[in-house]
Amino acid sequence: IQRSRQWIGERRAELLVGREPEWSVSVGVPVQFFDSPARDRFQQVLEMAMAWAGTGADPEISMADLRITTARLRGMRPTVPCSVVPEITAAVRSFVATPGAPEGVYLYLDVGAGTLDGVSFRFFRQGGRPRLRFYVGTVEHLGVSALAMGLAPVMGLPAAEIEARLMRDDGAADLREALGPMEAGIRKVVAGVI
Repeated sequence: IQRSRQWIGERRAELLVGREPEWSVSVGVPVQFFDSPARDRFQQVLEMAMAWAGTGADPEISMADLRITTARLRGMRPTVPCSVVPEITAAVRSFVATPGAPEGVYLYLDVGAGTLDGVSFRFFRQGGRPRLRFYVGTVEHLGVSALAMGLAPVMGLPAAEIEARLMRDDGAADLREALGPMEAGIRKVVAGVI
């Protein structure tokens, strides 16, 4: 957090001329698990990290000093807004914040390293403000790394090599054929979102 703030101050100083930045931070969790009790833990960890960053404490300290500092910060509430949001929210927020984004029904699929997230939603404006109505949100362990790990034993190749091929869209016949049941899972996510 401290390095990110410092980077912006050094590399994008023009954004800060004549104004004080208002920081906020969000952590994304898979949309399917957004209502899980683990969400509270994510929130606590995020708030602790922001409180820690606000102290200016050295991020590289001994375990003994870590325990002392953590105990001191545990009761503090960060002054920076912290939120835990569904991962795909960032993509959707970016879209609706775009001036002139057309109203309508949308399908978003986010292919990550571990998961494939999908949502369908309606975007509209009410009183000049953007509004969203979500219909479906789903997550499956069908991201690029997850696919590569599943294909590695089937194809007899290292997962890293398969992942590289998936990333550069080298969809040779052997890769497509080995996808088999995983491809069916991907189609099921897409169909469910539609």
